[in-house]
Amino acid sequence: MISGYISNYRFLFTTLLFLCFVSDQIVYTAANQSLPTSIKEFQKWAKDSPRSAEAHYYLGSAYFSQNNIPLSITAYRKAITLNPNYAQAYNNLGLAYVKQNKISDGIRSYQESISADPDFFAAYFNLGKTYCLINEFGSAINVFKQALHLKPNDYSTCNYLGIAYSRNGQPQKAIEAHHKSILIHPNHSVSHFNLGLAYYYSNQTQSAIKSYQRALVLDPDEVKFYNNLGLAYYQQKDYAEAIKAYQSAIALESGYIAGHANLAIAYTDQTKLDCAVNSWLTVIRLSPEHKTAYLALGDLYSKNGQFQLAKDIYQVALSNGIDAAEVYFKLGMNYLRWNKTNSAIVFYQKSIDLAPNSAAACYGLGVAYSREQKNDSAISAFEDAIEIKPDLSKAYYNLACLYISQNQSVKAMKTLKHSIDLDPRLASLATTDSDLSILRESSEFQEMIEKAHLSLKTEKY
Repeated sequence: MISGYISNYRFLFTTLLFLCFVSDQIVYTAANQSLPTSIKEFQKWAKDSPRSAEAHYYLGSAYFSQNNIPLSITAYRKAITLNPNYAQAYNNLGLAYVKQNKISDGIRSYQESISADPDFFAAYFNLGKTYCLINEFGSAINVFKQALHLKPNDYSTCNYLGIAYSRNGQPQKAIEAHHKSILIHPNHSVSHFNLGLAYYYSNQTQSAIKSYQRALVLDPDEVKFYNNLGLAYYQQKDYAEAIKAYQSAIALESGYIAGHANLAIAYTDQTKLDCAVNSWLTVIRLSPEHKTAYLALGDLYSKNGQFQLAKDIYQVALSNGIDAAEVYFKLGMNYLRWNKTNSAIVFYQKSIDLAPNSAAACYGLGVAYSREQKNDSAISAFEDAIEIKPDLSKAYYNLACLYISQNQSVKAMKTLKHSIDLDPRLASLATTDSDLSILRESSEFQEMIEKAHLSLKTEKY
């Protein structure tokens, strides 16, 4: 019987941000004349020239610059009514709609702008950015390509095209786009940073590190550059350098939550548990509703045998409104490690009641029931886990052990074979597990073990 644990939560708090410091393309210029300098003057211009689309357009831009979005929309729409082919007005109307989170209206306005003037670069640029906002990266790529036909050497469009490629799962094309951006503007730190991300996503970690380092040479005060440099070192298992990078981020911004969280993870992997605990406590102090921090800290205490501290932190999490299903699951794991199996059963069941499709909770419940020798209930729990996650090899393995306890050897052998087919590494455990001793003398068992060992040897080569 496998009495281990299956976690339904992987603790990794990463901030892989595509930094885009290029502002939206709002267009103010439309005529060679001196413009008013105050809202009142713009209002007077529009009042004195009620049929002037340009006057209403500039009034809308003035309102927009003061973040008065509703009035800017009214003015832009008036300008468009007076001049239905006013591409700049459509573009800026799109910006206003997006700022109100009216994304579909914004997209429609940008498209109207392009229809009015197919060579109007700003509308393509803003439309591409808006598609990125709603994760329509394929559409964003197409639009950014059109923008580059109009301005082939616009580094910011190349940068955004690279972002869209990365988010669309095309890291190599992202790398090419960011290289072009850097070729046009070698000192654009954000392009170097996003190039680093593209390398990171394509598992070229050393190249990612070099790009992040170049970004930091150009902008040494950007905390997110240090954070992602730390992530790249972490991926290389260079925890000492990762910690230095996270500490640099925190030195620049003491309240930077991602830096503290990632520092805690790196400390954990270096077995600097006291430091990891302090970092997670800092995250909780900075963000009392930070789910990952509570669950990770509780897990850290529990795995270190500090079961009461784990229980306490999980109770605090519940009182702060943290996802109860996950907290109950973690309490179940903690009580199981604590050998308080009846309490483990209670909390695993509470977790399942809130999240019935949690295979991990069903598996944990099965382990707890089996420790209490409530075999029928354990079988039911493991079968539930398999129904949710059909490739859960450990659940099949434990079922095989339980079937033997119920004198169902044929069923046990069939189930054991399936568990080892899913995970040949379980063969070694099966050869020594006392629960399976009755099966080991059969030729079928020996053939199954030989097949598994052969499979593992093949995998090595």
